[in-house]
Amino acid sequence: MGTHSGDHSSSHYVVGLFGDMPYGAAAKAQYPNLLVDLNAHNLAFSAYDGDLKAGGDGMCSNDLYARQLSAFNSLRAPLIWSPPFGLPVARLTRA
Repeated sequence: MGTHSGDHSSSHYVVGLFGDMPYGAAAKAQYPNLLVDLNAHNLAFSAYDGDLKAGGDGMCSNDLYARQLSAFNSLRAPLIWSPPFGLPVARLTRA
């Protein structure tokens, strides 16, 4: 097992897992609270699995990628992102 400095013993660590969000207006309004909650814990890292929006939530625009990059960058712990198949990841890294 890995270790992480902080309040945890050397025998375990805590990770944050989330993904496939935010979908719809209510989830978009609550998403910042999730990020605050992740930052409130002494996480070794977070992992985000999936896409960034639901099919009916509009286009995959540069603005969408810029907003999500900003959200990811607001996390204090390192983030591992497993994007869905076919997503143009280069768009996220250029934002």
